Amino acid sequence: MIGEDITITVREIQGSSARIGISAPSDISIDREDVFRREQLERPGSGETAGRT
Repeated sequence: MIGEDITITVREIQGSSARIGISAPSDISIDREDVFRREQLERPGSGETAGRT
């Protein structure tokens, strides 16, 4: 558990990969890091361009 209302569960382990499940209130956004970074770059007014890392 993370805090009182977020739970992370290992759903499956296959080789060197793991699938996880995340349970959180609907007002909390849960994104993979690559999705989060892409959305930050695409946000209007971010001062970044999509090609930069």
